Amino acid sequence: FPTRRSSDLQALAVTTPAFACAGAAFVFILFLYTKIWGYKTGKDIGEPLIDELSLQIKSGAISFLITEYSYLTVFVAGLAATLFGLFYMTSETQPMLTATAVSVSFIFGASLSAGAGWWGMMVATDGNAKTTAAAAGEMYDEKKPKASRKPGSLNDALSVAFTTGAVMGFAVVGMGLTGVSVCYLVLSSTVSTFNNALTMQCLAGFGFGASSIALFARVAGGIYTKAADVGADLVG
Repeated sequence: FPTRRSSDLQALAVTTPAFACAGAAFVFILFLYTKIWGYKTGKDIGEPLIDELSLQIKSGAISFLITEYSYLTVFVAGLAATLFGLFYMTSETQPMLTATAVSVSFIFGASLSAGAGWWGMMVATDGNAKTTAAAAGEMYDEKKPKASRKPGSLNDALSVAFTTGAVMGFAVVGMGLTGVSVCYLVLSSTVSTFNNALTMQCLAGFGFGASSIALFARVAGGIYTKAADVGADLVG
């Protein structure tokens, strides 16, 4: 019992700084959202068409993600089963437990990576309209005096775009730190027979899952945006 308790305390000491950094990232994301909520939309500057187009773009992005994730679900399930089989056949100590830990860590990492991708897409599509509104500034309105209308600028648009993009960056950091810390804490605390080398091996499954989803998201997202560019060129 004392050895187990010492191991739990050691795992908690290792993961506490990571949890603290992840918490700080999420707090900063909340701060960024308070700034984003204060930015003007198309309706605020007298151009509601900007908001309508933004909703259409967001709807298309959601449809794309749903289709992409439906295929990736099959990929993740198949690769998780493959990892389970490989580690079950090759592990010398506790093959069932090791194979289960690696495959579950892989699925957990893939899920967090997919969640970060969805989060980033939502904030990016919402930020498109606000960035356009910041660049355009307030439109001409006879009811408002000329001095009260704020013109748009490149600096204002860049500030909005940088803020919305920072949400995705810090979301990846926060979710990554949280995920790897949870995996390490669970494996170190609940599986008493795992040594550090075996725990690190299982954590590699978490990183593999997150990286595989990020790779597919990068490739598929590039194809999606290139198709959108071609469509816009044809329309233009």
